Amino acid sequence: MLLACAYMIVLLTVFVSNRAEVAKAEVFTDPVADLFDREGRPAVAEPYLDIVEVEAAQSGVEYTARIKVNGPLPSGLSDPAIFIEWELLVDIDQDRLTHPWGSWPLLDNGIGVDVLIRLMLGPRGQGYRAEIRDLTRNRRMTIAFKVEGASMELKYNSTSFAVPKAFDYIYAVRKFGNYGASGGELACDKAPNEGYFTFSDGKVLLVTPKPVKTGQPTEKLETKNAIVYHNLGNEEKAKWYGEAFEYAYLQVGNDLGAYPAKQFKLYAYLTQEDLVLGLQLYSGFSADAASYFKTSGAPRPINYVMHISPGFDWHTIIHEYTHTIIEELSGKVYQSMKWLDEGLAEYEAYVTVIKTKYNQTDFRLKADAMRQVYDALDNGKLFSLGELSSDTDWHNRLPGTPERSLQYAQAWVLVNYLAVTYGPAKCKSILLTMRQGETQESALRSQLGVPMTQFETDFKQYLQKIRTDAPVRIAEAEAAVKKAESEGRTVGLTQARTMIQEAKDMMVTSDYERALTLADRAKELASRATAPQVTATTTPSTGITTQITTAAPSATTTYAVAGLVAVVVVTALLALRLRKKS
Repeated sequence: MLLACAYMIVLLTVFVSNRAEVAKAEVFTDPVADLFDREGRPAVAEPYLDIVEVEAAQSGVEYTARIKVNGPLPSGLSDPAIFIEWELLVDIDQDRLTHPWGSWPLLDNGIGVDVLIRLMLGPRGQGYRAEIRDLTRNRRMTIAFKVEGASMELKYNSTSFAVPKAFDYIYAVRKFGNYGASGGELACDKAPNEGYFTFSDGKVLLVTPKPVKTGQPTEKLETKNAIVYHNLGNEEKAKWYGEAFEYAYLQVGNDLGAYPAKQFKLYAYLTQEDLVLGLQLYSGFSADAASYFKTSGAPRPINYVMHISPGFDWHTIIHEYTHTIIEELSGKVYQSMKWLDEGLAEYEAYVTVIKTKYNQTDFRLKADAMRQVYDALDNGKLFSLGELSSDTDWHNRLPGTPERSLQYAQAWVLVNYLAVTYGPAKCKSILLTMRQGETQESALRSQLGVPMTQFETDFKQYLQKIRTDAPVRIAEAEAAVKKAESEGRTVGLTQARTMIQEAKDMMVTSDYERALTLADRAKELASRATAPQVTATTTPSTGITTQITTAAPSATTTYAVAGLVAVVVVTALLALRLRKKS
C-alpha cells in the first residue's frame, strides 16, 4: 500500500508540472481611419492597412496573434516597389530602454522592441510569408500563418523561440515604398494608439501611459556633472539620459583624457516640435535655422547645452557628448576634418555602449554601417578623405539621402580602422597636431607614418582582408570544436557553437570584424574545453563502486528529483510510524 501511495504521489507531481496553460483570447478594438505617415500626419490608404481588431491567445506552448483590418487582404500587389508588413512589435525583456530595433515612439509607443513577429507581402512580387525576427540575436525563423478575408493569424511556439511568461507588445501595420527601404513608410497604423499590451500569466492587459505634462521641459534633475531638464511625468526618461551622460563622462574621458570645462545642461523633449522651439529659447537659434531639425535629430552641443530629440538613446547621447570633447581638444579643427569628428563620435559611442546592456542596439548599428561601406566599396562609391573633410561638403549632403548615410557609416568604419591599426590614442594626437596648425595631410603623415593617399589605400585593403579572413577563421573554430568532440572534451562547446553561429550571422550582415572576434573566441573556448567530470562513489553495504558523470541538471530533472526525494522521505516516515504501532 505504501508503494501504491508513493506511485500516486509521483503521478500527481508529473501531471501538475506538465499541465498545459490556456489563455482565453480577448478582443481589443482600434478606431477606423486612424492611419498616419512617417511624420505622424494623417494618411489615407487602402482599408487592409487599417487595424480594427486584435487579439492574442495561448494554448500550452502555442501562441496565436490575430489582426483584423478594415477590408479584405489583397492576394498580391500590383506595384513591385511596395512592401507591407502586419506585425507585433515585442518587448521581450519588458525594458523599454533596451531596443535593438531602434526607438520610434510614434509607432512603438515607447516600448523597447527586441523582436518582430510579422506577416509580409512584397516587394518585387513576393507573396505572403511570416517570420519571427529576433533582433537580440540577429536570427530569423519562419512561422505559420493564415490569411482569410480581412483577418490574419500568426502562430508561433515557445519550443523553437524563447517566449518569456510576460512580455509587452504593439500591433502595427506599415506600407513602404522604394522596395521596403528603411524610412520609406507611406502609411502606418498601430494598436493601441496609446500605451501597449502586456501578456502575463496567460492574460492580456492594456497598459495606458501615465500623463506627462506637455510643452517645454522645465523640471530639473541634477546628476554629478549635468542638469537634465524634463517634463513633469517624464522622470524615468530623464534619469536614463542622466545615467547615459555620466557614463559617457567617465568612459570618453578615460579614452581621450579630456572633460568638459563646464557643467552640462540637457533638455529632453517630448516632441520634435518642442525641440525646434527649445533651440530658439535656450540656444538662440533663429526660427529658420531651428526648422532644419523639424523632422528629426538635433545639433551638436552648443556651449555645454545638449538638446535631446525624442528618439535619442545612449548611443546618440554619447556621440553628441564626444563632439564637445573633440572641441575641447582641438577647437574648430573638426570643421576641416569632419570624418574624424563624426567617426570618432560614432566610435566612442560604440565602444562605450557595447559594455552595457544596450549593446545589441549598437551591434546592429555597426553591422548596418559595415554593410553600407562594403556596398560602396564594391561599387566604387566610397568617398575620398578630401570629400569627407569639409564641414560645408558634409552638410550639403542632406538628411535622408544615401550619401548622407554613407558619409557617417564610412567615417565610423574609417576611425575604427585607425583605432584598430594604430591605437585609439592616435585620434587624439591627430586632433592636437592639427590644432598646432598642421594640415590634415601633414598631421596624418607625422602621427601615422604614412601619407594620406596611402592611408586611404590601406583602409580599402583592410576591408578586403577581413572579408577574406572571416570565413577562414570560422572554419578554424569549427575544426577546433570537432577536435574537442573527438577527444571527449565537450564541456564548454555549447557556448563555442553559439559563437560560431553568431559569427556566421555577422558574415551575412557584413560585420566581418565582429565575425572575426566571435570566431576567435569560439576557437579559444574549444581549445580549453574539458571532459565531463567523473567521480567515484562506493556503497558501504555492498562495496560496489559507481561512476557518476557530472552534468548540469535541467529544471525538469530538478523538479523530478525533488519530487522523488519527497516521496522517499514520506514513505520512510510512514513505514517508521507503522513499525512503531506494531
